[in-house]
Amino acid sequence: MVLQVKSKNILWIANRDKPLPYNGGVLAIAEDGKLKLLDENGIPYWYTEVERSSPLRRVAKLMDSGNFVLQDDQVGISLWESFKHPTDTFLAGMYMGENLSSTSWAGQDDPKPGNFTFKMDQGENQYQITKPFIWYWRSAELQDVFSPDEIIPYQILYLLSNFSQSVNPAGKKSVHNNLTVTPMDYSRMRLIMNCTGEIQCWIEDKVKGWSLIWWEPRDPCSVIHSCGTFGSCNSNYERECQFLRGFGPVSPEHWNSGDFSGSRTGKTALCGGKDMFLRLKMTKIWKTDSNLPVNNETECLKECLSSCRCQAYSYEESDNTRRDNPSDGGTCWIWTEELNDLQQGFSNGSRDLCVRVAASDLGNSLSRIWEKRWYLANLAQLNLNCKQRHNLIR
Repeated sequence: MVLQVKSKNILWIANRDKPLPYNGGVLAIAEDGKLKLLDENGIPYWYTEVERSSPLRRVAKLMDSGNFVLQDDQVGISLWESFKHPTDTFLAGMYMGENLSSTSWAGQDDPKPGNFTFKMDQGENQYQITKPFIWYWRSAELQDVFSPDEIIPYQILYLLSNFSQSVNPAGKKSVHNNLTVTPMDYSRMRLIMNCTGEIQCWIEDKVKGWSLIWWEPRDPCSVIHSCGTFGSCNSNYERECQFLRGFGPVSPEHWNSGDFSGSRTGKTALCGGKDMFLRLKMTKIWKTDSNLPVNNETECLKECLSSCRCQAYSYEESDNTRRDNPSDGGTCWIWTEELNDLQQGFSNGSRDLCVRVAASDLGNSLSRIWEKRWYLANLAQLNLNCKQRHNLIR
């Protein structure tokens, strides 16, 4: 049994993992008051989980919103509704909370539950796409400055919250990923968890029909761990994934074949000798493990060196520091876990990231250059200002 609109877009399927035989079946309110889908022999292929009651009191209705409901006709309340049991489609009137999710089809023509599920994780304050046992994509958390492109447009957040979330003043435009989304008729809007792993937003125009206006992941670099541990992704290159200097693939065979999911490894253990920092320009990375106020970048660098767990740091000057008031210092961001989801080549919402690398892994000639810069950058008597130090170790 399926619900669909006139343009043949299937919105909901009752028995998606248990199809009826070709000779068909019947949808009926059974003697126990449950709505059931039965084959010609009366064997149920699907039924609603509701309390038993007289079928004379119950009625099934398909609402204009697309919601299919089972009601107690005597008191006028809904006992069950398809909006609380979606398949791959989210419509206006649903609420995407902890107990609701949309699961993709197994294939373009196979409505069985597929590999991808879109859901909300209130504990993490974000929306996620998952595959069996793993994360596939996740939205940025509110005010997450490290992954600005994964912020969901406010109109879609408004739809997902069943119009209960004030995410932006009404009537304003929102621009994400070079796409402008204007205020819309939410009754002509739907979200699809696609079988290829994309959460897609479609809107219907009376003349043009359905148009795709937003989707995530936007590109291969938006997929979680797309380049593995200590791998960097840049969708502007023909080969998106590159491992950082001083790190290498665990399995070169997999790497060369285009399987970038395997982790990277440093050739030399950190904290065992002179550790250097590889500065990555214009980098996006998932949220940091911790942050603390510091006076300058040298203090941030030393904070990282003080713990063998520190994998990388990033220093951000305060607004007053940027206005030539160095006394106000800035913020030191520290990463203590292995680095994943690095993306380079961005001018907006990105920052320089200094990754800790063993000096011996940077090559002989390069190692000597970095060692010289290392000591120069850390001699206290030089008292370098931020700009000088930046140019020195860049």
